[in-house]
Amino acid sequence: MVFANAKLYAFNSAAIIVLAIGVIANAQPDSPSESVPHWIWYQSANDNQSIVQPNPDCVFEKQFPVDQPVNNAQVRIAADFCLVKLSINGETVATIEPYSPTVDLDVTHGISRGENALQVDAEAVPGPAAFALSLRIDSANDNHPMTLVSDETWSATSSSPAVRSRTFSLGAVSKALWGIDRRGLELDVVENYEQWRQAEVGTTSHENKFLIAPEFNVAFIRSALPDEGSWVSMAFDPQERLTIAKEERGLLRLTLDASKQSIEKVEPLLDELLECRGLVYAHNSLYVNANNSKGMYRVRLESGDDLPKEVELLREFPGGVGHGRNDLAIASDGKIYSIHGDSVDLPQDKILDRTSPLRDTKTNVVLPEGHVVRTDADGQNWELLSAGMRNPFGLSQNTDGEWFTYDADAEFDMGSPWYRPTRILQLVSGADFGWRGVTKKWPPYFPDHSDNAMPTLDIGKGSPTAVLFGTGTHFPTEYQRALFVLDWTYGRILAVHLAPRGAGYRAQAETFLQGRPLNVTDVAIGPDGAMYVITGGRKTQSALYRIAYAGHVEARPAISRHETEAIEDAGHARKLRQQLELGHTPTPRNIEFAWQHLNSPDWNIRYAARIAIEHQDVHSWRDKALDQSQALEQSQSVAAIESMMALVRSGESSVVPVILDRLSTLSIDRLSLSQIWGVLRIYSLLMEQDIETIHAKRRDVVRQITQLSSGLNSAALHVCRCGTNRQAHREALSLLAELEAETIVDIVSRSLLASDVQEDQMQGLFILRNIRHGWTNETRKAYFQLLQDSSKFVGGEGMPKFFSTVGEEVKATLTPSERSELGDLWQPINNESQPLPIRPTVRQWTVPELVDLLATSKHQADAGRGATIFRDALCSRCHRSGVRGPGIGPAIGPDLTHVANRFSRRDMIESIITPSLVIAENYRSVQIVTSDGRVVIGRIAIQGDYRSQTMQVVMDPLRSTEFIEIDKREIESVHESPVSPMPANLLDGFTAEEILDLLEYLVHG
Repeated sequence: MVFANAKLYAFNSAAIIVLAIGVIANAQPDSPSESVPHWIWYQSANDNQSIVQPNPDCVFEKQFPVDQPVNNAQVRIAADFCLVKLSINGETVATIEPYSPTVDLDVTHGISRGENALQVDAEAVPGPAAFALSLRIDSANDNHPMTLVSDETWSATSSSPAVRSRTFSLGAVSKALWGIDRRGLELDVVENYEQWRQAEVGTTSHENKFLIAPEFNVAFIRSALPDEGSWVSMAFDPQERLTIAKEERGLLRLTLDASKQSIEKVEPLLDELLECRGLVYAHNSLYVNANNSKGMYRVRLESGDDLPKEVELLREFPGGVGHGRNDLAIASDGKIYSIHGDSVDLPQDKILDRTSPLRDTKTNVVLPEGHVVRTDADGQNWELLSAGMRNPFGLSQNTDGEWFTYDADAEFDMGSPWYRPTRILQLVSGADFGWRGVTKKWPPYFPDHSDNAMPTLDIGKGSPTAVLFGTGTHFPTEYQRALFVLDWTYGRILAVHLAPRGAGYRAQAETFLQGRPLNVTDVAIGPDGAMYVITGGRKTQSALYRIAYAGHVEARPAISRHETEAIEDAGHARKLRQQLELGHTPTPRNIEFAWQHLNSPDWNIRYAARIAIEHQDVHSWRDKALDQSQALEQSQSVAAIESMMALVRSGESSVVPVILDRLSTLSIDRLSLSQIWGVLRIYSLLMEQDIETIHAKRRDVVRQITQLSSGLNSAALHVCRCGTNRQAHREALSLLAELEAETIVDIVSRSLLASDVQEDQMQGLFILRNIRHGWTNETRKAYFQLLQDSSKFVGGEGMPKFFSTVGEEVKATLTPSERSELGDLWQPINNESQPLPIRPTVRQWTVPELVDLLATSKHQADAGRGATIFRDALCSRCHRSGVRGPGIGPAIGPDLTHVANRFSRRDMIESIITPSLVIAENYRSVQIVTSDGRVVIGRIAIQGDYRSQTMQVVMDPLRSTEFIEIDKREIESVHESPVSPMPANLLDGFTAEEILDLLEYLVHG
């Protein structure tokens, strides 16, 4: 649901038992159809065919006017095979390294009224270089957003003065891969994490409605009868019958009628197998992952219709059953793939392990982690393909032969800097995605590191179940190629669109189907080309649905030149990666082939090469890695960092002093962000392995990491495959805190604690909790003030415990004098409990009167007096403002720190006098209608556990701690209120001079 678009979002609030479903509502996109950007690069003015390659650097520019005050401005930019730097009106706002994900960026503060200029500095790497960009601007006084896109109207200037250039279009981007005319993934606080409970047996039956992509229909086929259990997985057999697994034990075989609209026959099967989460038919057999039976089984099919009574255990998989033995799938080469959650013990015996022998689980204590194994038809040969996941439930292979899954998040840690969202993963050979089963550990565990395998796409909150590519559906081509992933918690099916890029993929996702409740557990493609979905789990009422496309399917949809070239390039890159992956075994081999690809700009290639090297005896490549580390200041610096990473991961303590010396010579300003991530990880591993040697060279290490952190603390966003500069900055400061750097309190206070990003603030509180030296009265008070405000943070179940533990530890560091100086900061202060000031009316001001006052008054406005008016007019109750420093105060309304960059004094007057004329998207009140007819208007409070089944609505914006609670199950509809929560008469109690002082403060304060 997106409040900003004022769309009514309504569901029936009842159970899943449905007698009939007629027309199903189509999901409309989150925003009106926008202009489609083009992939662009540049071309010699004398060449109409080929892209200029000898001089690959170029500057692209676009001028555009803005006539109205800017309410909101958002950029989306994708860079394929190039590094791009985006500047707006001369200020750099983002740098995006090659192979980074598509970036969405708020650039509201960078756009001004009048003429504006976009500039993209682009530098190619090997491959079909191009970038695409769209800029959407919502003006304060205009209901029609302005959209600017990359196309041939942009100017291009080559880095070589001898080359005359022009911008060249390589074709329009795919709408699916740009999110155009698609419903996004955003989840609002009204979404019920516990929606599955509305499908519990015994709830009242109502007709169920869905939101689904246009021209798709959903048909209800059948619900589970009382004795048929709750359904968790399914598969079509060779006779086109549907086999469904019951949650507790056994299977059901459903025979559909010719129309595929109803069930003709239901038969129970294999009652002895417990909780069969994975089913797949292959090799004249049914393979079963029986979770509570703790093994993979094979049931050979007889020539007739029936399954035999006996089943064959192919392999036992010991461990727990929560995050257990999940889905099964058949590969194009006939191998059986099985995916497990982190409750299942990692197999150690009689299995070829393709993951690195230098992983921490091989050298230290074995910790729980989800993983993928594969075997042959008879279960004779087993391989561990990839690991380091939490609870991936499903897996599927696309037509390129690549495997993907949708991994679960650690919802306990939601909102924290160490939280890992649900994510799409490409299951390449040897992949270690870094997860270890240490939830609730203290100090907390950070699962993401630059030596991990990287996710393809972060999804966010959810609870993954099955995944399936649309191959074989009678859907439009873009959906045939899409990966459909099921979110059990929020009742959704997401379509993940993938674009080949090198040996990996760029991705964009949409909400394909959503219902309430719709606790989806599995999906299958039927012989009729339709998609079949079942619901169930946790003993809830189950149902079977059929999804079909009613529109026209193009035989060969158009594809851009860039995408064509990228697909061709990807074929070569995948082949190279697969050649490198042949080395993911302990078999002795020459490492020269892998070594030459450590410097590849394609992360997937580098990763495959490093894992191949790590599989070999470290003594066969130790000296080569040390020699390579001397190339840190040369073009081979990427390979140098990768080889040092491998060497440190090997645990060779004798090389630690050498590596530290090499790192100390680095020129920080010459490193890319991805290289910085690698350097930080190397330092982190060295500190884990040999802290004594680190302390012996502490001065050099602190100096180097301090310089790294300083360069990372930039207002402009920098993105690479490993993460952003802001995330790397947090990592660097964590290392400095471990090293007890003398300036750590000052650095963290000025950066993380002063940030308006919750994860930054939490990291700052965590980093400084045990620091005893370097504090001032101001930094101590700022720390405890933020600790008090932490009750308003949004997070999972672990958030209160986290702050309680931090509070206990930091209080233990205080001296008696510090305790005395902190005073009442030990106890939360609620300023809202104080009575609101009452000022007599001076005048009922109008916009024309104040505009005239601006033009004629001789009053010398004073920003200092304006700051007092900002408080007395109650503006500070809802808004942050701080032109000369970090904005302080609540964020109930828009941050006014840079308001003068976008609005004139006249615009400000109009917004204050008539606040309902234009309401910023993120700060609108809502009108909630409940199932019992209540109508509640207010602002949804964001603090608290996002999984709560209740939500808080603040009725009075000036008293944000006073609210009413609404059960999300009772919500019938939600839409925006046209009335601003900001009072319209705020200035009536102030004189003309005081109002001018207030405006002066907003502009220059």
